[in-house]
Amino acid sequence: MNRAQFSRRAFLAAGGSLIWSPVSGHEKPHFWLLSHVRRIPSFSAVEVVHVEADVSIRDQVATTTLILTFKNPGSRPQEGQAIVPVPDGAMLKGFAMEGSTLKVEAKLLPTAEARRIYDQIVSQLKDPALLEFAGLGAVRSSVFPVPAGKELKLHLVYEELLLKEGERIDYILPRTQSIAYRIPWKVSLDWRDAEGIRTVYSPSHEVDWSRKSGRRINLNMAGVINPGPLRVSILRRKNANAVASILSHATGKDEGYFLMLLSPPEKNANSPKLIREVTIVIDRSGSMAGEKMRQTISAAAQIMGGLEDGERFNMISYNESVEKFAPKPVVLNSKTREKAFGFLKSLRVSGGTNIHDAILSALSQPCKKGTLPMVLFLTDGLPTIGETSERKIRAASREKNHARRRVFTFGVGVDVNTPLLSRLADDSRAMASYVLPGEDVELKVSKVFRRLSGPVLANPVVSVDGDPGRVTDVLPAKLPDFFEQDQIVILGRYRGAAPIQFYLRGSDGEMEQKFQFQFKPGGRKLASFVPRLWANRKIAILTEALRDLGADSSMGLLNGRPVKPNDPRLKELVDEIVRLSREYGIL
Repeated sequence: MNRAQFSRRAFLAAGGSLIWSPVSGHEKPHFWLLSHVRRIPSFSAVEVVHVEADVSIRDQVATTTLILTFKNPGSRPQEGQAIVPVPDGAMLKGFAMEGSTLKVEAKLLPTAEARRIYDQIVSQLKDPALLEFAGLGAVRSSVFPVPAGKELKLHLVYEELLLKEGERIDYILPRTQSIAYRIPWKVSLDWRDAEGIRTVYSPSHEVDWSRKSGRRINLNMAGVINPGPLRVSILRRKNANAVASILSHATGKDEGYFLMLLSPPEKNANSPKLIREVTIVIDRSGSMAGEKMRQTISAAAQIMGGLEDGERFNMISYNESVEKFAPKPVVLNSKTREKAFGFLKSLRVSGGTNIHDAILSALSQPCKKGTLPMVLFLTDGLPTIGETSERKIRAASREKNHARRRVFTFGVGVDVNTPLLSRLADDSRAMASYVLPGEDVELKVSKVFRRLSGPVLANPVVSVDGDPGRVTDVLPAKLPDFFEQDQIVILGRYRGAAPIQFYLRGSDGEMEQKFQFQFKPGGRKLASFVPRLWANRKIAILTEALRDLGADSSMGLLNGRPVKPNDPRLKELVDEIVRLSREYGIL
């Protein structure tokens, strides 16, 4: 009997939920969830028997170590393939099989590829359980053979930068939602924050935590833990004077990488109140039918309720054609508000998705001087009608945006063109949001809108005092506007041992504001993950450039002509991506 005839593939979903497929000869693989499988004679699937999670968080940097113990109870060796969901944007730091010289391979999958694998498995299982991990990335690995009757431990270490929402920071450990899940876990978490921890809580589980100091807390859990992702949040102590926090890592004498976490200044109570001009653009193509459309209309109505009389608004709906509530933004009052609600109630879904004409209709509107213009753009699909080239849509949007409207994009579902929506938002100094199946569109839209009372700091620029050559390769090259409770992440490289003086400049709507803060290389805040995070962001930028250069949607066209694989521009980008991946250990 050869290897293919007795090999078995095992899929380990988060928290050890197990999926496997026997492979013999030329049979097509079939998949089952272990909890739903009847025992097959002479075959015992690989089982996860224990999971240990050790989490270390320093300020906003989380390092998660997972140890999965799984056992082969069968009488013959088996091949295993593990798929462990991890947060999107996480960086794989370590992967190993304890006490084994077996060949182990691992690959970090982005969200979209992980989702395709989940969908493939689900389509054969006829069971939606794995879709709970939609929106996450995954680590995929394979090992052969898993010895008969033996236990092996899979060690997985990944790092992530946690996002800040106001004074709150959240950590999430992905775990299955299945109520049949009974595998024991051991979880330990150590969180230290230099600014101080006001309170800690878990909205998902009852946790046993202890406070070591005003800046450190510990959490421990063990046994059969209730299913679902473990969520832990801290509230920081407020520090009105803190504008920047800088982490650094030296890679040589007087050189290294830095990570700057910029928080906006407090809004000046005496600053003039900006009048908003909001255009809501709603996709009413056929795929929006049902709950999506109901939630979208409800979100638009809530936005209208949040605007004040005297502010300006317009609404645009689109499928293959574009329909406007008014030729240009109008002043909000009781009469126009009533008409707007009538416009929303009249919307009916049908047809395709003409993103190009819809976004240009919003951006080409005349804008009243002295207002803060913005667009809230909702869609659940790819451009299918009219101009479908994402490169041309972006170029036209930049050209027509004379009023410098901020375009806040919302992708609903899993079939949206995420690169296009993200770049439309980035180009206008705004942000993109994505609403996954089961999430509340209304909640997502209203959460973003509540923050848009105007940027605390518009058109921000960070500069360095003295020799500009001491700071290089800064990402991103262009900063978005600062809104209340925002945080902006800046990565770069530095040279020299002397302190570096940074300046942050921007407009508060009336006058230029200036802030300064000092970075001392070689200080106490050393973080080895920073170079990998910088390289990860650099690779993302190069990948976007590769897409812009060589991939017009899925057409593979460049200026209307097929792109040649040996095009030197493509080769340069690909070579640099591969070099960074190898040099910084990014899978």
